[in-house]
Amino acid sequence: MHDVVDTFFEEIKEEDIKSLSKEDVHMIVHRIIEEKLGLKKNAIFTSTAKFIVLTNRLKKVITESIYYIVYQMQNSNFKILGNEVEFSEKIDNVEIVGKIDRLDSAENEDGRYIRIIDYKSSNKTLDLNKMVTGLQIQLLTYIDVMAKKTNKEPVRNALL
Repeated sequence: MHDVVDTFFEEIKEEDIKSLSKEDVHMIVHRIIEEKLGLKKNAIFTSTAKFIVLTNRLKKVITESIYYIVYQMQNSNFKILGNEVEFSEKIDNVEIVGKIDRLDSAENEDGRYIRIIDYKSSNKTLDLNKMVTGLQIQLLTYIDVMAKKTNKEPVRNALL
């Protein structure tokens, strides 16, 4: 899934995102997936009827996910700052290493902002209790590190 999303955004220029229709996204994603399925390393995805059914479900999920990302980019001031952004940070003698799926930035009259996009293939909800106890700190850590590195604020308003 990550590979398809990354390939899509490598192929599409940011200025072209604004003009993409849902049909355009579908055609591009379908082509990318078919190219990936044609690779020898991905032969298992077409090896049995069960895998073909699962692959078709995954195609639908990936296509809808990418269209949602495109729609979001079309209707906000955010621009993609980077995909698969790796970082390493030492905090109180603890080495924090991570890879951010996507980092976006935006500017307006109120300031300079970043947002972290973490692609998930299953439902994931943020649980404040788990955050407070340190059991769910991945996104908080990522946003803290990248805010310091980019000298930008984490976004507070999803409609920026």
